[in-house]
Amino acid sequence: MTTRHLVPLTRDEANAFIRLHHRHCGRVTSHRGAIGCEIDGQLVAVAILANPPARRLASDRFLVEIVRVCVSPNAPRNTCSWIIGRARRAAGALGFRRVTTVTLASEGGASVQAAGFQKVRRMGARA
Repeated sequence: MTTRHLVPLTRDEANAFIRLHHRHCGRVTSHRGAIGCEIDGQLVAVAILANPPARRLASDRFLVEIVRVCVSPNAPRNTCSWIIGRARRAAGALGFRRVTTVTLASEGGASVQAAGFQKVRRMGARA
């Protein structure tokens, strides 16, 4: 059995991992926190929390968004839902009352649902 370990990350550490492994998103410039998943001392996944980009939501101090999730190709199954779930718990421990995230229409969202999120609505692409 693989043992995953939660580790704190700086924004720059998380961005470096994303630059290596993410297929469509760039770096995050502003964040509220970042965490990672290590297995045998190797970073295999990251999640970054930030204020929601939508202006009408950004003023809610009790709302945070998981703006990036990135998992390396060699990570074990379910690592994506594991890191999303830990990001959600970390947000709660920091005092946030609501946590949101967005997936692409082309993504199934199984990892997000496995981490306890419920689909609220389908949105158009962000500018």
